[in-house]
Amino acid sequence: MDMMMPKMDGLTACLAIKNNPATKLIPVIMVTAISFELNIKLSQQMGANGYVTKPFSSQALLDKIAQVLTVTDCNPI
Repeated sequence: MDMMMPKMDGLTACLAIKNNPATKLIPVIMVTAISFELNIKLSQQMGANGYVTKPFSSQALLDKIAQVLTVTDCNPI
């Protein structure tokens, strides 16, 4: 999920997903063009399971997805 989206930013959307009992186990990987340490910490606080900075290769994204999916309880990053 991109951190910068129209209508609702990715952090707010991630928090909504993670606070809903019906969706809280859905893994969320945050994607952004801005690689600030603060963004990573905010993503963690919102419950994101991973973080990828643009630009990224298809393989880097696939590697992050594989990493997140190997964690059975979907712990945050």
